[in-house]
Amino acid sequence: MDHIEHHLVAALLFFISWVSAAALFTVAFWQDKNRYSMLLVAIGTAALIPCALLLVFPKDSLIAAIRATQHHEPFYRPDIWWLAVMEWMVVFWMWLWMLACALFVWSARDRTPSPG
Repeated sequence: MDHIEHHLVAALLFFISWVSAAALFTVAFWQDKNRYSMLLVAIGTAALIPCALLLVFPKDSLIAAIRATQHHEPFYRPDIWWLAVMEWMVVFWMWLWMLACALFVWSARDRTPSPG
């Protein structure tokens, strides 16, 4: 936890970028329903829910950790840190969404007629 400020900036940039990409692609998939599976839209929408929860989740323990490291005091994490649980939920849904997109592209490859 020595460089939590740097970690926080990197994590915030990562989560904002992921939410933006997932939201934009989910909207694009929804608009072109004839080409893309509605399963991608469903997974993309479901993936945005933990992201939204993470944004509104109370961050008191994170603020306490930042203050403790700034004052060179020890910070003791709780046994279950709910903020970390929410972050891992976002990462799980991100992986699931990317896997669904990859499987869709892979299966669509077999259905696409060759140009020759």
